[in-house]
Amino acid sequence: MRLLGWMALQARGLTRPSPRPLEKLIHDGRTLIKRTRALLWFARPALDPEAFAQARDQLRQAAGLLAAQRDLAATRSVLQKLKQKVSGSVGRLALADLRQMLVLDSATARVPEKSLRRTLRNSMGLLPGVMDEIEQSATERTGWTPPRRRLAKALSDAHAAARQARREGTDVAFHNWRKKAKRLLYLLELTRKRRCGRGPGTLKRVHALQALLGDYHDCVVVEEQLHRMSVPPPGTPAIQRLLEKQKTRLAKKARSLGRP
Repeated sequence: MRLLGWMALQARGLTRPSPRPLEKLIHDGRTLIKRTRALLWFARPALDPEAFAQARDQLRQAAGLLAAQRDLAATRSVLQKLKQKVSGSVGRLALADLRQMLVLDSATARVPEKSLRRTLRNSMGLLPGVMDEIEQSATERTGWTPPRRRLAKALSDAHAAARQARREGTDVAFHNWRKKAKRLLYLLELTRKRRCGRGPGTLKRVHALQALLGDYHDCVVVEEQLHRMSVPPPGTPAIQRLLEKQKTRLAKKARSLGRP
């Protein structure tokens, strides 16, 4: 209940005027949504099924409002990293053209800041209601599962997703692994003061793992945008090869780090 109250305050704070860059505010908002999702999953055994489903749907709606901005930020990040790996004027020109088409000229990038701030307020405005729903339902029920067991379940789910990603090697499987690793990270942070059997070494390792999987997913986001372009810029095949090479490198490191 204490954490829910703190998170509700954070959500309200993100809707107020702030001197911080809008991109940072949106990032913090998306992180808060993910932390709330992890807490919702953690509390699921103590929640009424209908209350859980309603809270989950509201969180999906809140995340969906910020999805376009998230993809734009991911594209910027990936193109900047690729720029450091490209040698030769042809490759750099292709990346510049792609950045112009995917980032600078995108409809998302042209949305006025005032509209983006309103979207952030709408997204964050959904969270206090979700938290009230969790608190009310959890207070009325007594089915709390010991934190150690929920953490063990989160760890088991992450290992299962890792095995699936190694076996299938698909973008979908790696995306699922990323989500499970992210949830595990937030629950490790949530329970680390309760001595649930996982030390700071585990927390650091899971943090590094989900960062690798996040970078992998960012590459997938750029690939999907390339596929949707009706007229790709010259040099697109070379960029696609760079993305595949980057994904292969990240997948290899994630497989190694994510072994039990």
